[in-house]
Amino acid sequence: MKEKLIIRDVYAWDLFQSGTDPDHIIIGLDGNGVGSIRYKNGEFIYEGQYKNTSGEVRTVAELNGHIYYSVKFGGIYLLDTTKTQEENMIPGLKELNDTISKYRQFDMTIFDNTLYVGTSHGLYRLVNDKLQAFAECDGLFDQKDLLIHRAISTDDDKLWLIMFHNAVKKNEIPEIGYLHKKDGKFEWVSAPFKPMTEDLIFSIYPQHNGYYWFGGGSTIFVYNSKFKPQFDLPFSAFISQIRLNEDSLYMLAANHASSTENNLNYAQNSITFKFGTSAYLGGIENEYSYYLEGEDKNWSKWSSTNQAVYQRLSEGDYIFHVKAKNYYGFESEEAVFHFVIAPPWYRTWWAYLIYTILAILFIYLIIRISIRRVKRQNERLEEIVEERTAEIAEQNKQLELQKAEIQEKSNDILDSIKYAKRIQNTILPDEQKLEKVFDFDHFVLYRPKDIVSGDFYWANRFEDKTIFSAIDCTGHGVPGAFVSIVGHNGLNRAVNEFKLRKPAEILDKLAELVIANFSQSQSHIKDGMDIALCSIDNKSLKLEYAGANNPLIVIRGEEIIEIKADKQPIGEFEN
Repeated sequence: MKEKLIIRDVYAWDLFQSGTDPDHIIIGLDGNGVGSIRYKNGEFIYEGQYKNTSGEVRTVAELNGHIYYSVKFGGIYLLDTTKTQEENMIPGLKELNDTISKYRQFDMTIFDNTLYVGTSHGLYRLVNDKLQAFAECDGLFDQKDLLIHRAISTDDDKLWLIMFHNAVKKNEIPEIGYLHKKDGKFEWVSAPFKPMTEDLIFSIYPQHNGYYWFGGGSTIFVYNSKFKPQFDLPFSAFISQIRLNEDSLYMLAANHASSTENNLNYAQNSITFKFGTSAYLGGIENEYSYYLEGEDKNWSKWSSTNQAVYQRLSEGDYIFHVKAKNYYGFESEEAVFHFVIAPPWYRTWWAYLIYTILAILFIYLIIRISIRRVKRQNERLEEIVEERTAEIAEQNKQLELQKAEIQEKSNDILDSIKYAKRIQNTILPDEQKLEKVFDFDHFVLYRPKDIVSGDFYWANRFEDKTIFSAIDCTGHGVPGAFVSIVGHNGLNRAVNEFKLRKPAEILDKLAELVIANFSQSQSHIKDGMDIALCSIDNKSLKLEYAGANNPLIVIRGEEIIEIKADKQPIGEFEN
């Protein structure tokens, strides 16, 4: 056969022959999307790139007449040139936050009439036009960084997978196996292919006689599926040696004594366990995991190290567990060793008993010493109390005398103030006088703070005019009462002696009289009063008002009207 160049300068990641049209070959191009080659009249013709496709196309697959292709760092797309590539994207891939670990690897195959997609983050399958993570086999294939290097379907109902469990880890060893259905459920078989992990497998070819050929980068393997070794035969782990404090040999072949209790003193609290297994299937590359009940929270990670060291364990009850895993990943039965570390002598029960007795004796001595000290203090306090009692009795006698003297003076002063109250009451118009002064309803709210007050009210009638006032004198009590008398006399003089009837004139005259009265003193008294004074014409019902600091409040229906007073008192003041 003679070679013939079909197309130049085109790099293809995948060449896929259509199952519905055998003359049609679909190309996964490197950076240019999807291309097409068609066989016509005895020769291959390159038809070019499909429009609305781009990127590095790694694999192409066909299912039920539909063509699917994968793009590195992109996703899985349906080949439909009537739509954009984004519109053709098959949804369902899990979103990843970091750009470094996005989907950089895809491999597609048709298995059980379903599209399966191996990615750099697990296995997916197409369900109802949406990619769905393959969650069978306890989620083994639904993991981040699980790189499916190859997904290959064979005619014997097997889906072969070559995968790396941690794609970001260097020198990661691949796992090879196949998925098949058993009793209606998927089963993963990988144990027979453990020896093939020395080379990376790129292709698998089944023969009709049960042999499978595996093509690696530099090696070819052959697997006979008719030969079925028993990889899951039960085997045991055993504890081969126990040393105390690194040097002292405590026991050999400890698995024979695992059901007995081994008592160790506290000085033997550093223990080294050595263990092994009788499994040699696939070589001696066994791994071990151990767990010290009473000390560890979890089993240790699987490791080929065949010893465990525990330093300075506390007193207590412990059970050491160890199990092995053979070359093919099957686990052994556990080996256990039960031991008890006794506490040091100073943490034994009899030591605590001695501590308790000593503590009781110490407390008893402290109590006795305290009682004697308290007795001496009480005796001294009694002496001091007697001395102080005599002093206080003498002081109380003096206080009683002073109290009687003060009470006598207080009664005199109070009697004087009460008499002054009677005098002040004489200047206030009583109810009978108010009935004569006012032709209309009236009331007086007068609640003095002290017995005598600096506040008073004044009212009088002159023919058809009623004049009334509310006065607030400087100070309270006795001083205010004296000022109120000055104010009362001034009002009487203004209306009687000076015949004044207008409120403003009356206040001016009152101010003049108050200043004149207080100016006679050499101490130059500046006391005075605030006042609101009104005059009502009983015929015309016209009201006149004048005020010194005290406003007039008029209530008309639901309306409240405030008429401001002059900002000055009656008496001498500083502007």
